[in-house]
Amino acid sequence: MSQLKVNSIIPVGGVPSGAQGGGSIQTVSVLKNDSFSTTSSSFVDITGFTLDITPQSTSSKILIFSTFAWGNNVNTNASCEANLVRVLGGSATNLAQPANSGATVVLSNPNSNLIFTTGRGDFIFLDSPNTTNTVTYKWQTKSDGSATTFINTRSVDNNLDQSATITAMEITN
Repeated sequence: MSQLKVNSIIPVGGVPSGAQGGGSIQTVSVLKNDSFSTTSSSFVDITGFTLDITPQSTSSKILIFSTFAWGNNVNTNASCEANLVRVLGGSATNLAQPANSGATVVLSNPNSNLIFTTGRGDFIFLDSPNTTNTVTYKWQTKSDGSATTFINTRSVDNNLDQSATITAMEITN
């Protein structure tokens, strides 16, 4: 069997001005297909919603795609807050938090006449961890204090309605 090994492939006409080579080096994905709930008013890890990736270069970026379903068990304007967290060398860093919020995403129930609510959170983020050590990405959530927060299930019947995913792609240039 023949093998062709090269460091890079450049078009005959060269790369466009200012362009750099690059692409995806590796992809890691986790599927969470069970439920989770909390009444904690402080952020807690969502069990089974964690992934590890080890970048091959300190200049690599990590592109995170994630989606999950949430629910609560009250008929008020309750919300679910969730944080995307990077853990590196024992140090945790909350990612992509807006200036006016303590959470990466806030999923709200605008309909106050429902006995329970469900919603979907979709998230994309480009991280620059600047390391070749293993990086852990995980989601945390908390209750807003007036409800139980559920991940991947409705609160009333505990039916497993959704699944959650987190995917990390190492990108190099």
